[in-house]
Amino acid sequence: MDLQQVFQDYGDFFLDVDNQIAVAICVAVVTVWIWSGCFASSVAETRMHGPLMHFIAGLAIPIVYPLVILVVLPYRTVKEAVVAATDEERIERVDGPPPAEMLPVASIDEDSSTGLIDPDMLDATVTFGESYFKHRAVDSTGRALGPYAITVGGEELRAERIVEVLQNAVVIEIASTGSKGQTLRIPYDKIDSCIEVHD
Repeated sequence: MDLQQVFQDYGDFFLDVDNQIAVAICVAVVTVWIWSGCFASSVAETRMHGPLMHFIAGLAIPIVYPLVILVVLPYRTVKEAVVAATDEERIERVDGPPPAEMLPVASIDEDSSTGLIDPDMLDATVTFGESYFKHRAVDSTGRALGPYAITVGGEELRAERIVEVLQNAVVIEIASTGSKGQTLRIPYDKIDSCIEVHD
């Protein structure tokens, strides 16, 4: 059989008036079937559910399933969608400005040209510990913060992010020559300073 003859036979089949109605119905059915899976997946994803399972269910039960989940499927919040962390992985998320007790105010002298917060007093009162780094590890959405310039024993390290906050130490990731960053565990009592770097 010649390739040209195969194309000619397909052309004759699709151009025949009796077959055009059957082809149009088949194309419409396949289009609605695929749309059903895509629509179910889209509804599930906007409500923070896994889209793959709902795509397959939308293909298995076309038209009915997407319309049912449009009404029945509940919205999930961000907290429900994220798997609950274990006690070692849990990091506090704090919204808003730091509490007033964390920002010491210098005494206001009439001849003082400085502002209300004395930088020397601020550095002197900062204690680096578990709560300090928990507040600086991630933002309110769970995105890692950083980078930080951390001084340890007079040597400055650039921490790309805080990986883990432990009871006695902080684990940071520093850039290395390889594709993957190197992690370091630094005890809190060895840290001299920690400043967020704005590139």
